[in-house]
Amino acid sequence: MPGCIVHLGLVWRDTSFYGSVQAHHQKWSCAVMDLTLLDEYRKPFWCFSSPVCMRPSPSPSGGPHFAGETYCIEHKDAAGTVHVQLVWLEETEEYFIVSLVLYLSTARINRWFGTEY
Repeated sequence: MPGCIVHLGLVWRDTSFYGSVQAHHQKWSCAVMDLTLLDEYRKPFWCFSSPVCMRPSPSPSGGPHFAGETYCIEHKDAAGTVHVQLVWLEETEEYFIVSLVLYLSTARINRWFGTEY
């Protein structure tokens, strides 16, 4: 999966106005993660909106090394876990997603798809 540029900030919208407050790299540690995971029929399989914290993540020894500070965000609930690894790009002042991993509950998969894994 190619990486994805991310801008963290607070976005709002109503019928007449919209805008956002962009996060400054060194001062930003919390955000709200919104996720909607669709099944093959494009029906929502797992949805949540939850506060998350971003924390420094050291590069693993022997693993990939990125030209920037590495961070991770994680959310866990009964349906599964989301783990996101980001790199801060100083030149463009953007976060770049380098890894997005979903761990799904076997019970949730079995219930949704009528399987018995």
